[in-house]
Amino acid sequence: MNMAAAATAKPAGTRASAGRPEKLRLGDVLVQQRLISLEQLQQTLELQQQTGKKVGRLLIESGVITEESLADALARQLRVPFINLKTYPFRGDVVKLLQESVARRFRALVLEDKGDTLLVAMADPLDLFAYDEITRLLKRNISIAAVPESQLALACDRLYRRTEEISGLARALEKDLGDA
Repeated sequence: MNMAAAATAKPAGTRASAGRPEKLRLGDVLVQQRLISLEQLQQTLELQQQTGKKVGRLLIESGVITEESLADALARQLRVPFINLKTYPFRGDVVKLLQESVARRFRALVLEDKGDTLLVAMADPLDLFAYDEITRLLKRNISIAAVPESQLALACDRLYRRTEEISGLARALEKDLGDA
């Protein structure tokens, strides 16, 4: 789709019946929502060709948009929740449904168990491969929420490190008790 067509195209991002996001181009979404201009998108796409970085990362690094506005724009376009992880009441048992290595690889955290569906926060809710892999690994239907990437990274550090520290302390205590 060319840039002019992107500005006049029908709204993209309707949800597929299984909850899987459609393939969208981030630049088109941001232009549609008037968060960036066509000129800013074109400049960013040229820079992307030179650097190989993702469009969203380049727009954030250049100060055109913030991580929060990017995540919020994606949430609105995909009709999924935007969640502020700084104030989210995590449940450790639910978060641990996804192994740390997988959570970090796909930049995702399980937030809620809604019975037949798990709510998963994703830094890149347009990553269809990550969506499919997480669904396969969890063996459950998932619905997604958009979150700022830096918040997700900090939450992973906080939530998974705490478990490792506790496990290490438990092992040390077991060893001490065994020696006694």
